[in-house]
Amino acid sequence: MLGLASFDRFRLTPALEYSISAGDHAGALRALRLSRGVETARIVSILALVAWLGTLEPPASAM
Repeated sequence: MLGLASFDRFRLTPALEYSISAGDHAGALRALRLSRGVETARIVSILALVAWLGTLEPPASAM
């Protein structure tokens, strides 16, 4: 998540500013939607993994 946040901060934000100043609102919107979609997919997958791991029983050797 930190890697994605740094990508957003140092790559996506300047690209969005350039696209908007150049008048390419469609390109800026497409990049923003893609970034948010990837971030949302990662969050959902992490929550699903944690939920699944929480339902597993501990191994018999741990008892």
